Amino acid sequence: MLAGCYAPRPPAGAHCADGVCPSGLVCSPATQTCELTATDPADAALDTPPVLPSSFRYRRRISIHNAASAPLPTGFTIRVPLPSVLALLASQGKVNPDLSDLRVIGDDAIGERDRIIDPVLGPAPAALSFSLQAPIAAGATSTGYALYYGNPAATVPPANGAAVFPIYDDFTNGISALWLRNDAPISNNGKLVLRAGHTDALATNATTDPLPVISAIELVASVADPTSEPTTQPTGTFYYWFGYQHINDFIASDPWVVWISRDKNQIRAEQKSPVGCEAGTCNGTPATPNTAPHAYAIERDPTATRFYVDGALSYTAMITGQVDYAVMVRNFMATSDLSVDWIRARARVSPDPTITVAAEETM
Repeated sequence: MLAGCYAPRPPAGAHCADGVCPSGLVCSPATQTCELTATDPADAALDTPPVLPSSFRYRRRISIHNAASAPLPTGFTIRVPLPSVLALLASQGKVNPDLSDLRVIGDDAIGERDRIIDPVLGPAPAALSFSLQAPIAAGATSTGYALYYGNPAATVPPANGAAVFPIYDDFTNGISALWLRNDAPISNNGKLVLRAGHTDALATNATTDPLPVISAIELVASVADPTSEPTTQPTGTFYYWFGYQHINDFIASDPWVVWISRDKNQIRAEQKSPVGCEAGTCNGTPATPNTAPHAYAIERDPTATRFYVDGALSYTAMITGQVDYAVMVRNFMATSDLSVDWIRARARVSPDPTITVAAEETM
């Protein structure tokens, strides 16, 4: 009989949590992800030949105007709305069906950027997101980035979500090390599963995560059985919630800024945090969920919080004195899993930058 040693290796590609990775992996400074070996940013471009703009037939300039009073910093997430553009390009056959040739390439030394695309037929509004290679000054406008497309032979595009969003997990490589865990959530077929009959939850460490107070959380979630019974907690009866909650524990209590289900077949926006919403008066109109995946988002400004579902504004809470909280998602349902396709969060400014896409140019 042959004996062997069991020595599992954690999967690569997850976001570095505070610059630390599980044993066997190192935090790559080039990508800020846990990898088998580190890659210095100066050498990162040597790993993959640069994509040349001449490989594409078409280009559309992206204009980014920073109307805020402070610069947009390097790494700031830029979200380019594309519902009409993507639909048009698909109907004209100018972009590959899998969008592999839709790229963001900057002028000169900027080069190609990692990008995350929300397609036209997905639950989230159609958009493309990438991060800035260099700051944009207050009041300034940048036209140094462009959308390129029209390359049937395009190879796999750069789509490292951790290089686009400060917090990102699509659960394709399990559950990232960036999360604190309650009970024992699992990943299955590229989705986070918060199990029925448990108290499964994930949360960031709010004191060390890279997300500021003025920020946005976005996720796609689905409920297997919206008629599930809840599990009662010492502080109340809950079904599930996701959004912002107080720092670094899993106590089921406010303050919070969340999408929350407090009854069967019901989910609503709810904010309980100072100053102005402590009394539980900042509640949106309950909506009726179903088993389909839906995109939920929460945007925080200095004086307001906006809640969206599938891209539509659902509720606005007017509030002052916003406070930094953890990103959290959790399930209390007794007989229904809560599944999450992806979670991402980004820093914001107020007002948001104005993003426009110019007319098509033939290369």
